[in-house]
Amino acid sequence: MTAGIPNLSNGKTMKRRSRESESGTLNISPEGSGLPRSHLKSCDSSMGSRAEPTRGYTMVRMISEVESIWGRLGGEAVFGRPLRDDSDLQQAIRDGFPQGVVAGLIHSANLNLKEIAATLDLTTRALQRRPPEGRLARSESDLIYRLARIVVLANEYLGDEQLAHRWLRAPNAALGGRSPLDLVDTEPGTRMVENVLGRIAYGGVS
Repeated sequence: MTAGIPNLSNGKTMKRRSRESESGTLNISPEGSGLPRSHLKSCDSSMGSRAEPTRGYTMVRMISEVESIWGRLGGEAVFGRPLRDDSDLQQAIRDGFPQGVVAGLIHSANLNLKEIAATLDLTTRALQRRPPEGRLARSESDLIYRLARIVVLANEYLGDEQLAHRWLRAPNAALGGRSPLDLVDTEPGTRMVENVLGRIAYGGVS
């Protein structure tokens, strides 16, 4: 793994923060988190000391994250089967996600077709022309997985659906002035977004 980039699947977790008022702004702070200062203060004060999680707890969190991603993509209704473990998601990527994951993300993550098409490096028209019964290519499925995972992590670590929605779209100083959604089309860009979320989650941004 690239130095300085935290592995956000290592089992560490955080407590949900108190909900940020929807009237909060998204002015970029000097620290570069892209969060309102009031939310940063609540994040910093709520972290406290953390005991190292047990192996069992680590596994539970990883399974929960995979379940959340599966659900954001449409779950059993789209994939035609329940999720048993993370290997099901890996195999689904290799097989190519059903086209229905696009509608699943639009519905569950409040994304629009243009944002999803941009992640896939497609025009909106090209994505609309895909047959609904078809499948995405393996590479496209991996990109959709990254997008869904960042949505899940943003909601988990920021603790508020609306705040996460705004944060994902706002220019972020820590990301070179680009929004998180602009960067998930590449693996290095996705890691950068995870790094910023990790700093927020573990108190590195104050």
